[in-house]
Order: sequence, then structure tokens, then C-alpha cells
Amino acid sequence: MEKAVYIVSDLHFGCDTRLPTSVRETIFFRFLDEIQPTCRELIILGDLFDFWFEYRRVIPRRFAPFLYEIKKRTEHLPVSIFYGNHDAWYRDFFPKYLGAELVPGPQIRTFFNRRYYLAHGDGLGKGDKGYKLLKAVLRNRWFTSFFRIVHPDFALAAADFVSETRRNAANMENVNYLKENHPLIEYSRTIFKQDPDLHAAVYGHLHCLKRLEVAKKTVFFIGDWIKYFSYLKIDNEGEKLCQFTH
Repeated sequence: MEKAVYIVSDLHFGCDTRLPTSVRETIFFRFLDEIQPTCRELIILGDLFDFWFEYRRVIPRRFAPFLYEIKKRTEHLPVSIFYGNHDAWYRDFFPKYLGAELVPGPQIRTFFNRRYYLAHGDGLGKGDKGYKLLKAVLRNRWFTSFFRIVHPDFALAAADFVSETRRNAANMENVNYLKENHPLIEYSRTIFKQDPDLHAAVYGHLHCLKRLEVAKKTVFFIGDWIKYFSYLKIDNEGEKLCQFTH
């Protein structure tokens, strides 16, 4: 049997939510151990960390155990890491240390002769002009150059203070409700019209676990590793949204 592609999103490691980050990381490592025999590629569709800013010579110690463990488990496994809205400041550490491919924006990939539109999902579609402006500023090289001179202790403390992940973790009960005119659904209609050969679109960001039919195509929202511990499995038989039993 041909091996499968596994896609996860919104792990937000480094932030204690319903469970401490160390517990969630351990669950994720068990997941990697379990899929190892059947996995041909692992795709992390954004927000691997609740905050990641890559310095030239410093790795914050909170991430050291995680980086050690994931390196062991992905040494011979292709890994792609998409930028999320919480961890868009990668440099060359992951390509050099893990051999991972960094993906700064949406990407079309072909698996089993089917074309998939993959994106974290933040800032896509109409509206939310304030966030789009903020995103452009935060990813600007002048901003990142300035932020790089800030001491990491202060930078991580500031990021923890402004992050809404911990506050939102207790309020995720109704997140699976999506209106038909949600920007990402409207955006999906647009890309399906522009590229009729697309088979499906796959998003993270919204922390909801849902499969929708849009314009006679399929849209997947693949959940998170705060509430759902979920993933999308793509193999030669099709796609399946799953939750890891922990």
C-alpha cells in the first residue's frame, strides 16, 4: 500500500491551553510514532508554535526539548512547514536542522494525481483590512530587523501577553459553525473558479474541524492540537479527517 500524506495545523506549542504545552507535545510525538510506518510526508499548515521568532544565534530554551524530539522523529521524513500568523518569522534554522521546507504562503500540491490548494488561511479573502495591514507590517524586513535587537526574554514575554490562544482555548465550543459567506469559503469559490482542476482546498487557522462542499469541490478545515488533536490524511483512496486518540 502506498504511503499517505498527513497534514496538521495550529499546534501552538509553547502555550499552555487546556493542557500544558509539554503534554500536548508528548501527544504529538506519540502521533508521529504511530504514523511513521505509513507516512510519506508531514505537512504542518501553520502555527506550529504560538510564537516563533528566529534569531541568528539564539533558540529560546522553551523549545529545546521539542526540537530535539521532532528531529529524531522526522530525520528521514519530508516535512513542510507553512508560515502561520503566530510563527511567520522563520529563517534558516528549520531547513538546516530538520531539512524542512519552509512555505511562506499558499501552495498548490499534487498528491495521488489530485491537486490541492494548501494555506494556513489568515488574511485570505475579502475584508479584514486591519489585519492585512498589520500582517504586512509585521512581516516587513525593517520591522523584523528592529525586533531582532530586542532581548529574547522581553520578546517572548511580550508575545505571551498579546497572544489570544490561551484566552480563546476556553471558548472554542461553537467554532465549527461557519456561515456560507465566510471569507475563506468565498475565497475558495474564487480559486475553484480560477483553477477548475483543483480537487480540494485545505486550511487551518480557524481551529474548526469540518469538511464542506463548495462549488462542487471540497474544502477542509483541519482543526487544531488544542481541542481536536486532528489531522487530514490523504492517500490513494481519498481524504479523511481524523482525530488522534490520546
